[in-house]
This record gives sequence, C-alpha cells and structure tokens, in this order.
Amino acid sequence: MYAEVTTWPRPIVISTSQQGYVVRSYVKEGQKIRKWDRLYELDTSKTTRSGVVSDNEFNEITSQLHGIDEIIRNLEKGRDETLQSIKDQRDKYKEAYDISSSIVRTAEQGLQKMENNMRNYEQYRKSGLINNDQLTNQMSLYYQQENSVLSIKNQNIQNALQIKNLEREVQIQTSEYDSRIYQMKLQRNELKKELIKSGLNSSIIIRSPSDGIIDTLNVSQGQIVNAGDTLSQIIPEEDRKLYLILWIPDMAIPYIKKGDRVKIRYDAFAYEKFGQFNGIIQSISKSPSSQQEMLSYHLLDNIKLFSGHAYYRVMVTPENDRIFYNKEEIHLENGMRAEITLFLENRKIYQWMISPLYDVVKSAQGNIHEK
Repeated sequence: MYAEVTTWPRPIVISTSQQGYVVRSYVKEGQKIRKWDRLYELDTSKTTRSGVVSDNEFNEITSQLHGIDEIIRNLEKGRDETLQSIKDQRDKYKEAYDISSSIVRTAEQGLQKMENNMRNYEQYRKSGLINNDQLTNQMSLYYQQENSVLSIKNQNIQNALQIKNLEREVQIQTSEYDSRIYQMKLQRNELKKELIKSGLNSSIIIRSPSDGIIDTLNVSQGQIVNAGDTLSQIIPEEDRKLYLILWIPDMAIPYIKKGDRVKIRYDAFAYEKFGQFNGIIQSISKSPSSQQEMLSYHLLDNIKLFSGHAYYRVMVTPENDRIFYNKEEIHLENGMRAEITLFLENRKIYQWMISPLYDVVKSAQGNIHEK
C-alpha cells in the first residue's frame, strides 16, 4: 500500500479567500514567527471607470463623517449656549426671589404692627379719644398695606415657580440635545463600521494562526493571487512526531490491528540500495475517512482507489525518522512517498500450497452459518 510521510501536527497551509495582488510580504522562509504575526498584505480593491471602488467609497464615507462631526460640534455648542442662557435666567430669578422673600418678611412685620395700631384705634374710638374719621383712615391704611403685602407675596410665588420652570427647562433641553447628539454619534459609529468594511474591501492582512517556522512562501510581492491559492506553509512550533499515513480498504481492515509491524520502502531511497525499514501501526481510524480528508494529502494524486469501498486512515510510526548515507543524516520530510507492506494473515507453507484446494472445499460446503 502506498503511504505519505507527514508530521503531527501537520504543516499549516495559509491560503486566501479573495482575489487580489500581494502588496507586501512580511516574512522569509525559515523565519520563526509568533501567533497573529503579519505574513502578507493583499490589495483586493476593484477599479471602475469612475476610479477605484474602495477609494471612492472611502472618500464618500470620510466626507460624511466630517459632516456628522461638524453637526455634533454645533449641537454641543448650541446645547451649552442654550443651557447657559436658561441658567442665567434662573439665577436672576433666584436673586429676585431672595429679594422678594426679604421684602415679604419685612412687609409682614410692618403689617402686623399696623394691625396692632388698628386694634388700638378701635379701643381709642370706644373710649372717645378719636372720632370715626380717624379710625376709618387708620383702617384704610391697614388694608392698603395688606394689599401691598399680598402683591409682594404673589410676585415672590411667581419667582419661585419661574425658578422651577427654568430648572425643568434645563433638564428638558439637556435631554433633547443629548438625544440628538447620541443619534448623530450612532450614525457616526455606523459610518465608521462602513469605513472599516471599505478598508477590508481594499486590502487585507494575512496573519499567522499559530507559532511556528515559515516553511515555504509560494507568492512574492506584486504577484496576483486568486481565491483559494496557497500563500505559504507554516510548521507549528510544537513537538512534532513523524508518521506515515495510508488508507486501507474495508476488505483489509479486519486483518490488521494497532501494534502490527510493517515494512517500509521509501521512493527517495531505492530499495535495492537502502533495503526496507521497519514500522509499527500506531492507530487505525474507527470510521471511514471522508473524501475531503483524503484529498488534503498528496498521496491520492498518484494512486488509484478501489471503487465501492470505504477507506480507513492508518498511521504508521517508523522506527527511524532519518537515513544514514555517506556518514550524513538525511531526515524524512513531509510529502515523501513510501510503499508499505502489511502482513494480513499468517499461514504455514503447506497451507499456502493447498490454498486453492481449500477454497474449493469451502465453496462446496457452503457458509458455516447456514448449517
């Protein structure tokens, strides 16, 4: 069975979901990178007769943002001026209220004295000390003073009511202006989101999803790429284990198990010169592999599968992950192809010799479960 050398975790393939061209490459092959480091910048903008779509959109949104900022500034200025004007009026009414309150207190004291004098005049009239005209004149003065006090009190009450009205007006105007400013800020935030989308439509930054080492860079600055193109591969910075992966058809799965020993021949190391290498089955998938999983390896490009059969993923661990040649170590690398020999069934030699006769007898006897 044919197998492919791979590592776990596997190399991370970086691809693009949009069409564009490479504006800048931030890394080099062999460079160590951290998660979220920038790898590429891609320009994905489109051009029409009226210019670059993303640039036109950006300029339009920017102009709207400037207009909204100006409206917000004017609203804030209008709010401050309006509130200050109302507060100035309120302060004047407070001052008038304090003065009128003081006048009311003084007038009430004077009115009380005049009332006492009027009562005395009534006693004087009964005693014959004054005539009716004098008493009537004193009573007239008292009632005039009482009307004046009532007028001052009414004015004082009006001042108090006006102060409350102005304080309520401050709250109303503050609420109205703040609401309008808030609505404009919401519009500004929406436009900023549109501006971000406009930037996304003009260029995107490709970042690394993991710590690791740049293995390959497939594109360079100025190169045009299409959606789905591979940009680079990253080898994760983790303890990697080397495996050989192969797919076994369902008709062979019952005859192998985890821990079985296998023989390996690498295409890169001729069997006639390097011989065979040992390996052990590390794992066997419990369910058939999906076509998507199988197509993610290069192995299927060069082999023909049995139609109508399910395939299970088998991972084999080689006893050695390096080959010694001319006193040098040659490491196995991702993507190397190999041929693995599986030992499905053990029989003695004479059993293999009479296997055709055995098959004829079993066929004549029928299925053992039918007896």
